[in-house]
Amino acid sequence: MTEPIPRRRSVGYITWQVRRILAVIAWFRHHPDGSLMRAAAQFGVTVPQLRHELTQAATCGLPPYLPGSLLEFTTSGMHVDVVASLGLDRAPSLTAAESGALLLSLERLASVVTGPDRTDIESAAGMIRDLQQDIRDRRDQFTPDEFTTPARPTTGSGTVQDRTAAVLAENLPPLREALTSRRWLELTYRSASSDSVGTRTLVPDQLEFIDGQAYLWARDDTDVQRCFNVSRMSQITVTGRGAPEVRERVIDTEDPFGFDRDGQRWAEIDLEDGAAWMFEYLPIWQVDSPGTLRAAIPDTGDWLERFLLAYAPTIRAVVPQTAEDPQCDLAHRVARRASAALDAYRSLA
Repeated sequence: MTEPIPRRRSVGYITWQVRRILAVIAWFRHHPDGSLMRAAAQFGVTVPQLRHELTQAATCGLPPYLPGSLLEFTTSGMHVDVVASLGLDRAPSLTAAESGALLLSLERLASVVTGPDRTDIESAAGMIRDLQQDIRDRRDQFTPDEFTTPARPTTGSGTVQDRTAAVLAENLPPLREALTSRRWLELTYRSASSDSVGTRTLVPDQLEFIDGQAYLWARDDTDVQRCFNVSRMSQITVTGRGAPEVRERVIDTEDPFGFDRDGQRWAEIDLEDGAAWMFEYLPIWQVDSPGTLRAAIPDTGDWLERFLLAYAPTIRAVVPQTAEDPQCDLAHRVARRASAALDAYRSLA
């Protein structure tokens, strides 16, 4: 949830602007590799506006306001380095996604701690819930006018990190509610493996943050526990249907990441030497093959066909698959898709 921006030229706007630039300084301090474009998207402003505010901040500091007692930044292209932060190393407020992650951690901690410490933890969690509810109430009651600045860019120029943070801020509250009240969930989920979007009805079991990403372990009607990426969820509804007791996350020692190599179709492709970067960023694994850079990749259907067409210049060959129907072979499927695309272009000529 994004807090409404006050009316320009008002005292509230100036206060809000000061709080934001303090958060920007702390953000650059803790993200030395961050860029102006990324920071602008993170805080919902334009790059020129951010440059202007940093220039203004560089005139601020401590008495007697001489060199060495002022905030100091160095700018090189789109990179900003905070030379002197004068102790402004912590943001004055948390983003919605950060507060959601902190609340989740406090709730998990309270579930294993007893005694006075648990009371303190629950008190801190309650304060965060109250603040989140206050922001939601103010957002719902906020009426924009001609002086209102959009809280976020509406041009679609936000970064992936910015959009993911907004999705997490919206999705985490209902997930926590379902976990606490033990209720079934209904949601729309975008599967990366099958490149499809569908409705899921799930029993929530566990919500975790791993390397900054939120994941939900949950079961469907088949009672099979799976892992779901929270950033791929939308339209989450907590139903009135009571859910069974929590099932601890199950880790298969033979398949700890849930790739299910035996139950899933796989394809093998030969890559150019310059395409070795794919092993770092895509769900593919190198296969021992003398003299050839061969990779195994999940055969997810349409997604894999489009992938092979998009990266055709870096793919030497598709290893033939053993199938009863040769027309089901991956190479034939890609050829049919390419032919259909060419026919579509010809029809437009």
